[in-house]
Amino acid sequence: LERDYAYVKVIKDKILALSGEHAAKEFADWLTIQKVKLQPSFALPDAIAPSDNAPAIDKSLYVTEAGMNGLEAAVIGGVAGLDNIVWWHRNLERGKGFAINGFIHHYPDFIVLTERKNVVVIETKGDDRDNSDSKGKLKLGTTWADKANQLTHQTGLTYYYMMVFDSNPIEGALTVADMLKLLRNL
Repeated sequence: LERDYAYVKVIKDKILALSGEHAAKEFADWLTIQKVKLQPSFALPDAIAPSDNAPAIDKSLYVTEAGMNGLEAAVIGGVAGLDNIVWWHRNLERGKGFAINGFIHHYPDFIVLTERKNVVVIETKGDDRDNSDSKGKLKLGTTWADKANQLTHQTGLTYYYMMVFDSNPIEGALTVADMLKLLRNL
C-alpha cells in the first residue's frame, strides 16, 4: 500500500510483456499456416508535405523530406554519399508512411533505392533510447524482407531490412560503418 503506483507499474509492465510475447507467437504461427500473407500495397505518394523539414541532403526522393535527429541525419548523409544510391526517403510517421504491420506496427526511418533495384528499409537506433522494442522490430523487419523477396517476381525489386545502431548494436543489427559497407555493394 505504501508503493501502490510502483506496484501498478510492475503489474502493467508484466501484462504488456506477456501480451507482446503472445502476439509475436500468434503472428509467427499465422505466417506459418499462411493465415497472414504479404501483399504489395504501398506506393510512395507523388508529393509530401512534412510538418518539419530536414536539411537538404543529396539524392532525396522529394523536394523536402521530413525532419530527423542527429543520428538519422548522419546515417542518411553517409547513405547519400554512396555512388550506387538512386534515392532515399525519410519515411513519414504513423499513418502517413510505409509501415510493417505484424505483432507490432513498425514505421522504419528510411527507404532507399539502389541502382541494382534493391529497396533497403533502414531503422536507426541511437544510444540515447532505451531500445526496448528493438528486438521485436528487427525480427519483424527481417521477416518482412524475407516474405517481400518471395514476391520479387511481381515487383522486380529485392528487399532488405537493416537496423543500425550508433554503437553497441544488438545481435543481428549493424553499426553505421557496417551498414554503409553492405549498402555500397547492393
